[in-house]
Amino acid sequence: MHTKAESGLMVGLMFGYRKWFKLVLVLVMVVTIIPVGSVKASGTLDQQQTEDDGPVNTLGGQSLGQTFTAGLTGSLTEVDIVVGCLSFACGSSTVTVQIFSGSPPGTGVLLAQTSLSGSSVKALVPGPGAPFTTFTFTAPAPVAAGKKYSIILTSNAGGFTFAVGGSASKVYSGGESYHNAGGGWVADTLTGLDWAFETFVTPPYSICVIQLGVQQPNGTVSSLPGYGYPDIPISRCQNETEVLGQDILGRTIVLHQYIENMTDEMTTTRFTAFP
Repeated sequence: MHTKAESGLMVGLMFGYRKWFKLVLVLVMVVTIIPVGSVKASGTLDQQQTEDDGPVNTLGGQSLGQTFTAGLTGSLTEVDIVVGCLSFACGSSTVTVQIFSGSPPGTGVLLAQTSLSGSSVKALVPGPGAPFTTFTFTAPAPVAAGKKYSIILTSNAGGFTFAVGGSASKVYSGGESYHNAGGGWVADTLTGLDWAFETFVTPPYSICVIQLGVQQPNGTVSSLPGYGYPDIPISRCQNETEVLGQDILGRTIVLHQYIENMTDEMTTTRFTAFP
């Protein structure tokens, strides 16, 4: 015959077993997920103007600009431009690309910047079939669909060291090309030129986050680390808090499910291993 204390303990264990069985299933599901952070770094091709009729402007002694209208919301990770080398001074020079918000160039906020050695420029002379030079941003620029942005190209080289390839007629409707020889930015509207360029954006993506927690006696919930579960379709994510029951210590166990928008900057450290 069991004592009252022993009976209470057995009931607690049986109740706890049923409740913790569900938690074990959750844990099995959680610890077998794929960690967050496996997004392709190259991004998705967004804006492009690939017509290259030859050099449309020279870089060195002046700055060049091309505005564009973002078609995707996310992180601008890469810009490809047809840049040609016109002199032996290319190798000892640096080419810098900056992304600014707004239009015309330089009127907004600097969002991203990267530089390459002039020796990395792929084209000798811009023209049909000339290769693009890739400029990758280690700290991407946030962009929003429908907003205008500016690509600014500068170099520490002297005049006529580099040339940018592009179209001899106006073909890109989302922006304009500019030049700045020291007196301010001037649109190349008389010639109707557009750079040959491409932009790549990593859009934000959503995952279903599963999170276990312990509800304290005062009603607050102490959450355990969260886990993204890519195999759960977003349409099936419950986006709610479910009370699973009490454990043998009398604590109320809850399960959070919610949708979280992720970006490429969120690494696997965002979702740590279960303790």
